[in-house]
Amino acid sequence: MPQSPTSLVLSSRQFEEVFLEYRPVFVRRAYRYVRDNEIAEDIVSDSFMTFWEGRGMLPEDVNVPAYIFTIVRNRCLNYLRDKAVHLQAAHTIHSSQRRLVEADIASLTACNPDRLFQEEIFSILQRALDKMPEKTRTVFLKSRFSGMSYNDISEELGILPSGVHLEIHRGLNILRSELKDYLPALLLIIGGLHNQ
Repeated sequence: MPQSPTSLVLSSRQFEEVFLEYRPVFVRRAYRYVRDNEIAEDIVSDSFMTFWEGRGMLPEDVNVPAYIFTIVRNRCLNYLRDKAVHLQAAHTIHSSQRRLVEADIASLTACNPDRLFQEEIFSILQRALDKMPEKTRTVFLKSRFSGMSYNDISEELGILPSGVHLEIHRGLNILRSELKDYLPALLLIIGGLHNQ
């Protein structure tokens, strides 16, 4: 019957001597890779603990410092691999956020507030015109957008000048209601269109 290999027998005193002699060396080596003293010390302490807990399963001729350093090295590798994954994830998030910020900068740079404001007012103006009765809208457009006088509109549409005045008054009331928050800007735009 084959003889089973003998396992490592290490006293607490022998372990303490190895710990005191090699711990500072292992911490320095671990620090070289993880670049954080606290993490290096934790890795080394955990490695010594792992060795101590599993010592009964090791062969008698094991090189104790080399074995413990192998544990330290593997833990450093695991730490660095985890860190690389976290850094890659952070980089991806940072790149996405950077692209969003660049898109916002480009959008704001291209944004012309005057044009946006005018487009909004023209949209509201169109809705207001759509709400006007057809006769009111026709008179209002001829007066305000075609620049026709009351008399010219009166002659063209066959209504009295006082009727033209009444229809324009109705149109302005509808506009005031729809554009109450934009009326000063609208007057500037209408004036600008009238002068073109």
